[in-house]
Amino acid sequence: MESTKKATSARERALRVAMAVALVISTMVPTLTLQAERAYAATESISQLTWDEAKPEIESYMGVPYVWAGRSTSGWDCSGFVSFAMHDIYGTDWPGGTWGDSGTDAIASYCSDCEVLSGDSAEDYNAACDAGVVKPGDIIVFWNASGATVHCGIAGEGKTIYHAWYEGFDTGNCRFDHMWGINGGHGKTYASFKVYRGLTEGGYVTLDKSSGDVKVTKGNSQYSLAGAMYGVYKDGALVTEFETDASGHGSTADKLPNGTYTVKEITAPAGYELSDEALTVTVEGADASVDATDQPITVKLTVVKQDSETLEATPQGGASLDGATYEATYTYDGTTKTVEGTTEGSQIVFDGIPLGKITVKEASAPEGYLPDTKTHEFTVSADMTDQTIAVFELTPSDEFTEQVKRGDLELVKVGSGDYSRLGNVPFKVTSKATGESHIIVTDANGYASTASSWNAHTFNTNAGTSESGIWFGSSEPDDDKGALVYDTYTIEEQRCDSNADRDLIPAFDVTVYKDSVKIDLGTLVNSEGPKIGTTATDADDEDHEAVADEEVTINDVVTYTNLTPGKEYKLAGKLMDKETGEAVVIDGEELVSEIVFTPSSANGSETVTFKFNGIELSGHDVVVFEDLMSEDVGIASHADIDNEGQTVKLVPMAPEIGTTATDADDGDHEATADGSVTINDEVSYSGLTPGKEYTLTGTLMDKETGKPVQIDGKALTSTVAFTPEKSSGTVTVTFEFDGASLDGHDVVVFESLKQDGVEVASHADIYDEGQTVKLTSPDSPKPTPSESGKGSLPKTGDDLPILPIALLVASAACGATALVLTRRRSSDDPDSATSDDGEVEA
Repeated sequence: MESTKKATSARERALRVAMAVALVISTMVPTLTLQAERAYAATESISQLTWDEAKPEIESYMGVPYVWAGRSTSGWDCSGFVSFAMHDIYGTDWPGGTWGDSGTDAIASYCSDCEVLSGDSAEDYNAACDAGVVKPGDIIVFWNASGATVHCGIAGEGKTIYHAWYEGFDTGNCRFDHMWGINGGHGKTYASFKVYRGLTEGGYVTLDKSSGDVKVTKGNSQYSLAGAMYGVYKDGALVTEFETDASGHGSTADKLPNGTYTVKEITAPAGYELSDEALTVTVEGADASVDATDQPITVKLTVVKQDSETLEATPQGGASLDGATYEATYTYDGTTKTVEGTTEGSQIVFDGIPLGKITVKEASAPEGYLPDTKTHEFTVSADMTDQTIAVFELTPSDEFTEQVKRGDLELVKVGSGDYSRLGNVPFKVTSKATGESHIIVTDANGYASTASSWNAHTFNTNAGTSESGIWFGSSEPDDDKGALVYDTYTIEEQRCDSNADRDLIPAFDVTVYKDSVKIDLGTLVNSEGPKIGTTATDADDEDHEAVADEEVTINDVVTYTNLTPGKEYKLAGKLMDKETGEAVVIDGEELVSEIVFTPSSANGSETVTFKFNGIELSGHDVVVFEDLMSEDVGIASHADIDNEGQTVKLVPMAPEIGTTATDADDGDHEATADGSVTINDEVSYSGLTPGKEYTLTGTLMDKETGKPVQIDGKALTSTVAFTPEKSSGTVTVTFEFDGASLDGHDVVVFESLKQDGVEVASHADIYDEGQTVKLTSPDSPKPTPSESGKGSLPKTGDDLPILPIALLVASAACGATALVLTRRRSSDDPDSATSDDGEVEA
């Protein structure tokens, strides 16, 4: 028997030595972790109370006298103290209403499902505390060498135990390794122990909120992740609430017991839609986190185009409210973004706009309306939104109004032969769009007008005619705007006494196309009056196309008939932009040209010449209008905006580029072939259209192979997008790359210029010295200590000391085996009960 005990003691010492070695090795080799520190992990705890809640209650009973077999707060033994704590503090249903069967055996049996550790030494307990296996509030039951339960207590902080130990100690707290080797009387000698999870570890519920669309919220002060209020629910009941901070992080103020909870947003933060998502989170002995996403509220802006006179989304006359182009500008993805839309059905809808300031400006007016020059600004702040709605709909009323183009018509009526002025001749003016008609009547000087007053060059007022100051399209006449809305009108001479013996002039159409300009129809003559016709061509090749360069010359050949030989006349020409219907303006002045001539015969021709800088008119059609005048009185005109014979198309210049590539360091054509090479290619261009976006893409070519330089298997390219203010200029394309592999090579830059994805110019000459940079060898650097192999740490691929590592691993394995054997021996000891309180009766 004695030899068996000695053998057992020797084996235990050997196992403990092996454990110590294994622990040392585990701190030296991080990849080897010590296993089997617990018999098995508890899935539940005896109580749902947390240590913070239980500790003050437990410590309030320190000092209660030790009374063997006692079952009262005035005196108890170890099992009496633990049973009381489990029932009255931990809130368990055991032991029922009596302590009659609450000995150490009964405690071990009740707690068996929550076992976390089985050990047979104070070292086992201390190691388990260090590893976090034992936690304050755990229940501890002790066995003697015979396998009988002899003592119990509650784990405290700092490797201590709360217990009712013996008559000289009463109920108190001491270190576990202090009491392990001391006989507490009543058979309290310890050979092994088990630890059971007593309290829920609990944890905080934390939440991290993010934006559901970062590009909408980035850099936008209207959106904040702070202030979101969340509720934490269990079984449908609200447990607690918490609020997020500026980073979107939130946490419960207190730890929650283990369990499954539902987290729901109660109030969304500024600028976000309230989420209805129910987030499930489970607390299992540690903090539990959950991620949440809120969708940012965006703005749907509807631009409703209205006529400024009627405030209706319906155009007047022959005009249209469709086709207006507007640009909306706002903050998106942390920068300024501009999008464009065109009215259809008099509306444009801009979707997905972030909250904040929105600027809207018209880029081009619709047909028949003057441009809307106002910059419209709106601000939608977060406090204006309803968090239950994802989209804030903004439709400003009477905001986007536009003035319809208006003009006036005036004419001079004369008789043939002597050109006598014919008064009291009525003309019917009829709108083709609406059918509305009015009559204008010539005065004694043969003049008639739709305006209530004459232009400056006329002799008389229009007062006294049958309908002075007629007005089309609205109820109030306004000479500042013109009587006739944008439309085509039919002019019909009416039979009267003044023209009873003359042929009526055939009906003709005239279009009102711009604001506040009276359309002078010239002199309308009953038979055989002066007439002109014009043909405008490019002076270079006499066709109807001209290159829109810095010097454009257009010749307008004007043919005339029925003029009086020997009499002086004046031809006044004006260049019109067909796209806008407005006069061409160069350097702030309308482009006009006049000549004075005296015909030698009634029929002939004269040329009116226009010279101008056409770059800004690239892509436009220009139309020549001509007026023939005698003694400053108009007698004939040719003004048809749709006449192809009077039209010259200004075609863009053919774009061209030239390039010069240099080393960025010193601006020459040589660069050091090291790990960081920068080449600047300065590209000069000409013939570009100002205001249009272009992309310039450079490709670095290896002159030796004639192929693109490859970096990481891809051709080395660089692209720059730019919008020129002028037709010619320069732009720089930069290449940054590792040139070490190109030592001794010449690299050549090829450039391609594109507009709307179509190449319009290129420069690709492998032999062009101006595009070439030679890559030369760098000076050889001195070797560093690490390169020479001295004083450096081992690197990947170095020979490693295999034997020491192998011994280290083997030692760790021995230690782990020793732990397993120790646990197996402990688990083989049978439990037994000797009395109701679990103590051996003395």
